Amino acid sequence: MIELSVIIPAEGEPDAGAAVGRVARAVAALGCAAEILCVTPEPQLAGLPADAGVTCVPPSGPGYGAALASGFAQARGTWVLTIDA
Repeated sequence: MIELSVIIPAEGEPDAGAAVGRVARAVAALGCAAEILCVTPEPQLAGLPADAGVTCVPPSGPGYGAALASGFAQARGTWVLTIDA
């Protein structure tokens, strides 16, 4: 059971990999069952460690709202947190 889903819209963010990596470390420190969903058209983020446990989700369309909707559609957690990259 996943307790927390973190959705990070990151399309067009030049430093998204580093920001998502910081979020991944913070979520790991919580000690709960969590998933991190990074909404970006790129299958991988530059600067993000391969073992960060982040799933890249393609956006369903252009814009911030579509990015959030794509993340919400994939989220499996009881609680959902959104944060910008």
